[in-house]
Amino acid sequence: MTQAINDNATDGIGLGRPATQEFDLPNNLINGTFQSTPFWRFGDDFNAALFACACQMSQAGLTEYFPDRGVNYGIMDLSNDKTFEEYQNAYNEFIKIITKKGEAGKFYFGIVPYQLNGRAIICEGAVSKF
Repeated sequence: MTQAINDNATDGIGLGRPATQEFDLPNNLINGTFQSTPFWRFGDDFNAALFACACQMSQAGLTEYFPDRGVNYGIMDLSNDKTFEEYQNAYNEFIKIITKKGEAGKFYFGIVPYQLNGRAIICEGAVSKF
């Protein structure tokens, strides 16, 4: 990150996506605990990243905070190979449902149903004709 700024390749570095993986990332960067962000497995696939970040933020909202567990407790760790594979499978199935509903003239959107404490966060309905 520092080299990209020093080389004038960028004016700054976005922390939005990495911060959904590590909710205390900005603080850890400022106090020197971390020197960089966690590896982001989605690369430039912004659609997959959007769904993953939304899922992590939902997990955070659905998980009661206890200081002794830390702020990242209950949030999927996408740096873990098994977790990443399980999430990718859930994401792929979710995209299939969105596609099928769209082909039927309906919208379907929500949070990928992965580690949401048994909750479903979905919005669906008919698409009006224009």
